Amino acid sequence: LGQYYAESTIKEYAAKYKVNSAFVIVQDPQNGNILAAASYPSKDGLSLPFQFTYEPGSTFKTMSAAAALDSGNVDMDSQFDMENNKWKVSGIIIKDHVASKKPILSLSEVMEVSSNIGAGKIAYNMGAKTLYSYLKKFGFGIKTNVDFLGESGGILREYTRWQPIDTAKAGYGYTVSVTGVQLVTAYSSLANDGILMQAHLIDKIKYANGEEESLAEPVKVRRVITSATAAKVKTLLENVVSKGTGMPARIKGYTVA
Repeated sequence: LGQYYAESTIKEYAAKYKVNSAFVIVQDPQNGNILAAASYPSKDGLSLPFQFTYEPGSTFKTMSAAAALDSGNVDMDSQFDMENNKWKVSGIIIKDHVASKKPILSLSEVMEVSSNIGAGKIAYNMGAKTLYSYLKKFGFGIKTNVDFLGESGGILREYTRWQPIDTAKAGYGYTVSVTGVQLVTAYSSLANDGILMQAHLIDKIKYANGEEESLAEPVKVRRVITSATAAKVKTLLENVVSKGTGMPARIKGYTVA
């Protein structure tokens, strides 16, 4: 049933917004099981959630915030100068799509308005080495080893090859490439109190002789961040939906992050 809704919904919204391609992937954060995965357009041998790599953009700001909070580089009271919407790094100007009306933004406000400048500063001040180490722990730059032949590992260059502008841009999802399954699994670790679970696509194999082989036993890969940090990040994401750019995702009667 979940797969049916995933496929019908993505087809509906792809047509509505006239996109060339799109995908949806749904995962259980507690055990890593992939509950639904759909691609648009639907083609034999093509599964965008596992094969397609792309720059994740603003969805990556959460990873930067989580890394900075967990490493102690920022706290929930940290504030960031918006530089009159012109922050210069390595001779390149970084701007926000919509300039902030406030000269200073809190960490929560940076997330709420999806500020490139704020996220870039979080990453820049944290440093390439620390950010890279957390991105690796979240599972980027390597295959998840989900049960899918042809899975891509994405692209995450060694931090020693980064320039200062690369570090800043990585903070808001550029200079790196990810797959849908990598990103959903990383987000699931936040929902799972900071523990990254092995992604599973196939629940079990049932053979002709009646024997069954389970392939989806829950496997804890590693703890990425502390449970306390995960709780803080969930609060930030809840604020994005309750009063920020994610307000269209609100669901009456539910808390959405």
